[in-house]
Amino acid sequence: MKIKNYQLEPLHKVLSYGMKFTLSRVRNKFLAVVVEKIQEKEKGRMEIITKLCKKDKEGKPIMENDHYGFTEVNLAKFNKEYQILQLEDNEIELKGDIVQMIENSTAVIDDANPATKGYTNIIEEVLEECKNPKKEGK
Repeated sequence: MKIKNYQLEPLHKVLSYGMKFTLSRVRNKFLAVVVEKIQEKEKGRMEIITKLCKKDKEGKPIMENDHYGFTEVNLAKFNKEYQILQLEDNEIELKGDIVQMIENSTAVIDDANPATKGYTNIIEEVLEECKNPKKEGK
């Protein structure tokens, strides 16, 4: 199954809850792959930031109010490149146990919290794709 980069963190969050040992072994193997993909995505994000952000005379990124500084033009470029990165696919095998774990998750997702806003819809997208996978080329 293909999981887009923007779906990785919500998936990790929803599977981070206590469960029986036998299920947790399956989950932990799956989450190891998810974490690796999240790290790859973050590396890509930092490469985009490093390429486009404002830099000092030594070529180091400039921070402005705890954020990387961008010119208006480069901020638009960053947003465009980051959107492309977020939509990249990852091939991850979702077996029945993982789907069941997602459905039975007790993780609390607060869509009012800016850090997890939209996670509920993203998880619903993942489950829909698991149950009704799209054929290649469609």
